Amino acid sequence: MKLKLLLALVFTFTICKAQLKPVLITLKNGEELKGIGKRKAYTFKYKADDNAKPQEFEFSTIKSVEIELSENNITIYKCYQTKESDRFILVAEIISGNKAELFSTSFTYNSGFSGGMGTGGMGTGGIGIGMGMGGGSVTHYYVKKTNEDRLTDLGEYNPLINNLKAKVKDYFSDCKSLIEKLENREFKVREGLEDIVNYYNNNCE
Repeated sequence: MKLKLLLALVFTFTICKAQLKPVLITLKNGEELKGIGKRKAYTFKYKADDNAKPQEFEFSTIKSVEIELSENNITIYKCYQTKESDRFILVAEIISGNKAELFSTSFTYNSGFSGGMGTGGMGTGGIGIGMGMGGGSVTHYYVKKTNEDRLTDLGEYNPLINNLKAKVKDYFSDCKSLIEKLENREFKVREGLEDIVNYYNNNCE
């Protein structure tokens, strides 16, 4: 529980520190807004340009956001509710398929805590946390079949607190060949879920 609280605090701090990036926002009413912006804890901050008055949009009003994280590096984010919560969240689109879609949130952390926090990456910006536990990254996965309105929260790969493989097998239990490959370790969840979701899209009914 303490670890989850710390990660939540890191996530919020990261959002607040993120710089404005070039963005293209598509609202659910069809309006498109091009300018600069960044995500905040529960809203997306937008400005038409550096001199414009900022606006904030609730995630519930947003269909998608294209964020130019760096030159030739554009990530698409979408807003959904999860099956566990009515609150809308902004998630990065990893795979957009004809049967299943994969999304994630992520951040990196650095070791060497010295009373401060380093920089890292978490979608639109990140924060490194050094606590003498080494550096690394955490990816939190969400999945959605195309006939579903809400995301299923699969969590991250962490054998100590989350059985990601069991959740993946349960979610994709309608595809026998995929389950067999998971049981035979032809797919390994610790290496990510991209190949698993691609297989489901290409080979499962």
